[in-house]
Amino acid sequence: RRLLSRANPTALTAHCASLPCRSVEKSLQLDPSSDLLEQLLPAKAGDLELAKLPAPSRLVIYLLDGLPILLDTSGKGDYVPTVMGLWTCPGLLPVVLLKHWQVSHYIVGGADLMLPGVDTSCLPDFQKGDLLAVCVPGNPAPVAIGAAVMHSSAAAQQAAGQGKGKLLEVM
Repeated sequence: RRLLSRANPTALTAHCASLPCRSVEKSLQLDPSSDLLEQLLPAKAGDLELAKLPAPSRLVIYLLDGLPILLDTSGKGDYVPTVMGLWTCPGLLPVVLLKHWQVSHYIVGGADLMLPGVDTSCLPDFQKGDLLAVCVPGNPAPVAIGAAVMHSSAAAQQAAGQGKGKLLEVM
């Protein structure tokens, strides 16, 4: 894999060393024995590019053959897959299914995912702060990625009661 930079070359050398596969595995909480990381970042793939946003942002975008696949939100190894990254590697994150496809209009527009829009009958097990993929019924391709605001058991309990509240902060 050849790493190119869209930022200045000096910043590239300092940052290239901080993208070892183990840190990506740890950040995404992947099982080292699974081949999910190989699907996301194939060893024999094309060019892996690095794009840094200008200051004061610390966001770093990793592009594989021009497609964004990973984000480093803080510039310190907090890796998050992009929606395009999840299209190439669909099993990377647990999936939350929407109740109706109409909800996706709001999610794609940047709204957070609220409990009334979620099919709570098939919630995966997750902790507060875990990354989750958001999918539309009948389509396995994720439309958004978000961080859980509550534990899965609390979400199921709240959905059984009032059914109100925020489940995910969409990124």
